[in-house]
Amino acid sequence: MKKESKGTDWKDLVHGFVGNMLAQFGDNVSKRVREWTTTFKRRAIGGVLLVLGLTYFLTGLSDYVNSVIGKNYPGFGYGIVGAAVIFIGYLLSRK
Repeated sequence: MKKESKGTDWKDLVHGFVGNMLAQFGDNVSKRVREWTTTFKRRAIGGVLLVLGLTYFLTGLSDYVNSVIGKNYPGFGYGIVGAAVIFIGYLLSRK
């Protein structure tokens, strides 16, 4: 009978140790996933706001250029700003 109780004590000890280790590992993974999703949400919202702000800025810039230069050439400001944005995008996308 003593042998069986020692065996169960050993099993309980191993089960407790492995169970605690797995629980700690699960908590660590959950914490990292929460941090990653929070960072991802912040970056996604920031990216959307950046695109909206850039759109309004470029629209305003093209309206201004169109009002200064485009009296004789309607829509010329939009073409200049669009070409500049395409050129900058091309430069940034190259390796």
